[in-house]
Amino acid sequence: MKSVKFFHVTITTAALAAVIPGLAVSAQAQTESTLYTFTGGTAGSGLDAGVVIDSAGNLFGVTEEGGQTGGECSSYGCGIVYELSPDGAGGWIETVIHTFTGGADGHFPDANLMLDSAGNLYDTAAQGGNISVSGCSPYGCGVVFELSPGSSGWTETVLHAFRGSDGYGPNSLIRDAAGNFYGTTGAGGAYNKGTVFRLTANSTGYTENVLHHFTGGTDGWVPDGLVADATGNLYGSAFAGGNLADCHTQGCGLVLS
Repeated sequence: MKSVKFFHVTITTAALAAVIPGLAVSAQAQTESTLYTFTGGTAGSGLDAGVVIDSAGNLFGVTEEGGQTGGECSSYGCGIVYELSPDGAGGWIETVIHTFTGGADGHFPDANLMLDSAGNLYDTAAQGGNISVSGCSPYGCGVVFELSPGSSGWTETVLHAFRGSDGYGPNSLIRDAAGNFYGTTGAGGAYNKGTVFRLTANSTGYTENVLHHFTGGTDGWVPDGLVADATGNLYGSAFAGGNLADCHTQGCGLVLS
């Protein structure tokens, strides 16, 4: 687990302009303002992912740590999903909309959330899920999850729990027009160097297909997130691999398609 211990999130006016179409920000106005400072504990800690914003101006994000402690969560916590809402007086109110338990629901979320037009959130947790499967025990190989708003709060649905053979430690997701998800895992797969996967929507949920098992050679290893072009081609990067004569015979990484 990463030893990241950040306790505040800072959103600048320039950053908000990037996610709120039509927000006018002059060069003189690009100053930093702290909107909300996290306190740790049940409120969350360790922000290693960005935020998404809905049409009402609410911000959503994840923390790697904080929330529930004990058991698989140890003393650091298994992480949370939070919402920050304007309070109408210039401040922000945090609401924890999901607290991870470290079990089937996931543990250690550290990728950017996705928000759809219906207000559902999608993301991955790097651990949790199949905590008893060989190769994943005791922490789990990670999950893809959905959080859906309702009259009584938010409901989490695990869309896929990784088994190690299909990947371990999923990164951020992208989604196509048909509702299929694509992503990578930083480890696991046939060579334990990571995978590229697709979750295909069907009448009962999602079916996973591994599109590529990284070998750790010229194709790279430890991949990160993906982007797609208009014709559906996928592009990404790998932390290592490529020319194995460089960077201590591990390769210096590459950009892939």
